[in-house]
Amino acid sequence: MERFGKECSIRLRVRPTRLAFCEAARLRKMLPTTLVCAVCLGFASHALSAPPTPADQNKVTITMSALLDTTLDSKKRKVGDMIEAKAGAQLDLPDGTVIPREAKIIGVITDAKARSKGDAESSLTIAFQKVILPEGKTLNVKGHLQSVGPNLHPEDPNAGGVDYGSSINRTLEHAGPGQTSYSTTQILTPDSVGAYGIKDLALDGKGVLTSTQKSVKLDHGSQLIIKMEVIPH
Repeated sequence: MERFGKECSIRLRVRPTRLAFCEAARLRKMLPTTLVCAVCLGFASHALSAPPTPADQNKVTITMSALLDTTLDSKKRKVGDMIEAKAGAQLDLPDGTVIPREAKIIGVITDAKARSKGDAESSLTIAFQKVILPEGKTLNVKGHLQSVGPNLHPEDPNAGGVDYGSSINRTLEHAGPGQTSYSTTQILTPDSVGAYGIKDLALDGKGVLTSTQKSVKLDHGSQLIIKMEVIPH
């Protein structure tokens, strides 16, 4: 009996030790997987809650009035051609940068198609890329046409040249949509969307001009409203 009691006592003391060893081994096997899962979850959480980059925080979207400083005809123009417009009103950016009236706005034609046999329409698309400030400073932008309208003074050979502020500047800042200056030509405002006052011309929300005529045409001095995003340096 005494011997049997000792053996039982030994077995009872050893058994917990074996259980503890088995449990420790099981935990060691599970540990790498647990750590990997924790790390993966950590990265996923960081990706979902990542703060905006400085570039995103500095993005500025502006709507600018302008006058076309050339003529456009989708039958005569080709993809890659540069076009110029001039700001119709001064615009102050949040960072203090001032885009003055008559600042040069540079764009490039990304689509130019004349209507051919079997086509329903002609088309023209312009992507605006730069604004040239005084002293040669350049703002990089990404912009498209929001609205277009006819030349305010088609009888004036200098229209779209030096006299930007005589009517379009004043009217763009103070007139409501559809109001006019001393002429009967509709004046665009920063809220204008689409094409106004040009026969058979349409403009969609992506800046694509289309016409049922043989080509899309815009006269020198045509009114433009350009929506653009200023790209931070």
